[in-house]
Amino acid sequence: MKNALLLFFLLSVSNSAISKEIYTWLDDKGVQHFSDTPQPSARPLTISVSETTQSDYSLSGNELPKQQKTQSPDKSLIPLTINILSPSDGETIRSNEGNISVSIGLNRALEDSEQLQLLMNGQPIGAPSTKTVWQLKNIERGSHRFSIQAVGSGKVIASGSVVTVYLHRASVN
Repeated sequence: MKNALLLFFLLSVSNSAISKEIYTWLDDKGVQHFSDTPQPSARPLTISVSETTQSDYSLSGNELPKQQKTQSPDKSLIPLTINILSPSDGETIRSNEGNISVSIGLNRALEDSEQLQLLMNGQPIGAPSTKTVWQLKNIERGSHRFSIQAVGSGKVIASGSVVTVYLHRASVN
């Protein structure tokens, strides 16, 4: 779609290009190409321009290949990036109750099939969910490693970096 819009823009700039035949083809990597020179396995595209305005274009002739039209939603998604916002790596937390709050940031919204799993010291904490803040209580004092995994359709699709936190609690002797 982006390639087609670029093609239309280029054609609106050059009146001489409107009268030429345009060819399209997919290379072995699945990238769509446009040219005014025929290539092996290229198909002609006919572009007509409305006389009232040059911004109205319509394609006729061969349609784009089906694999270009029916991309699965997962292929068009931006890869998920997960960042632990707090606590920061190497942070010392002083909490006699053993409370730690973990919050994360995502570069995009989660899809319906995606969930987040908090890991502490490599072990899952609770069930996967869509929440981005976890309130942990009664955590033992010492060093703890936190990370987040995004899961979709039963597979890990993204992981955040590991953050090490030092929890200080008063001990009772």
